[in-house]
Amino acid sequence: MLKCPFHEDAKASMRVYPETNTVYCFAGSCKVDNLDVIDFVMQMDNSTKHTAIKKCERLLGEQGEMPKLQDRKSTRLNSSHVRTS
Repeated sequence: MLKCPFHEDAKASMRVYPETNTVYCFAGSCKVDNLDVIDFVMQMDNSTKHTAIKKCERLLGEQGEMPKLQDRKSTRLNSSHVRTS
């Protein structure tokens, strides 16, 4: 559990779920509750979805490829599936 960055938090109320790349805040007073990575960046930076995606893309480019999730049954899009034109 972590202290939630979206409200005053005397005690940790946010949990990270690495298997789904999401977070959940259990505090009733929090303006957000369930967030994925893009939504988290949008909230932290008060930005648009497009800006948040570009920031995540830039951060991933600096660190290499995002680690694969364990036991993931569905297929994911990768760079070979994305059109650049």
